[in-house]
Amino acid sequence: MRRIGLVLLLVLVAPIAARAARDEGFSFDVTPYLWLASVGGDFGVPGGGSTLSVSGRGSLFDSDTSLSAGFMLKAEARYGDFGLLLDGAWARLSTDASGREVLFASASADTDLGFATAALTWRLPIDDPLLVRGFVGARIFFADIQLHFEPGVLPEADPSGDDTWADPVLGAVVRYSFTDAFYASVLGDVGGFDVSSRITWQVYGGLGYELADWLAASVGYRYLVDDYENDGFLLDMSLQGFLVGASFRF
Repeated sequence: MRRIGLVLLLVLVAPIAARAARDEGFSFDVTPYLWLASVGGDFGVPGGGSTLSVSGRGSLFDSDTSLSAGFMLKAEARYGDFGLLLDGAWARLSTDASGREVLFASASADTDLGFATAALTWRLPIDDPLLVRGFVGARIFFADIQLHFEPGVLPEADPSGDDTWADPVLGAVVRYSFTDAFYASVLGDVGGFDVSSRITWQVYGGLGYELADWLAASVGYRYLVDDYENDGFLLDMSLQGFLVGASFRF
């Protein structure tokens, strides 16, 4: 009920706030979105002087990783050609694996994953209908991994661990307007560079439609990768899937 109330409040207030903000030269976009993502990767924590891990790539286990819960939100504030972009998500990942070796009969991993990108943006001097914005910033990850190994040759084990890390990122957003209402957009970024992650990158492509000057709907496909390992803690994963969102503009 609270989420429904918040959406109704945005619908009622957005047209008034949009006119007032634009009169002052500012604009704001708030976009809650749903990412129907599939997950693959390796999840590991320190244990016994090495990394105990569950793989979603089929190297040690045939596995099934799913996104069991999640919350996603993007926001952007702009003044003239410059802006601040924030994009964050929280997800709970569940991995079930059947053993392909004799050390353990089977394994599972439950991972709470949060990540957020904060970046400064600027518009390049390119005329309509093409709009290009570059950005530079940082992506912060938090992961809490809990593993469970059913006994095989080795006894039952329940190792766990968590870590937080940040990486620089740089990228660009390209938007092309086919009409006053219908547009396509592409976003790409890359980062890590062995600062914390070996590499982190993402790409998004989608279509959008302006329902009003304060409301737009979009659908697209997003692919996100992060490869991180530190002192036995391992998160080497990819998330990909369709994304739908609604942008409220003020």
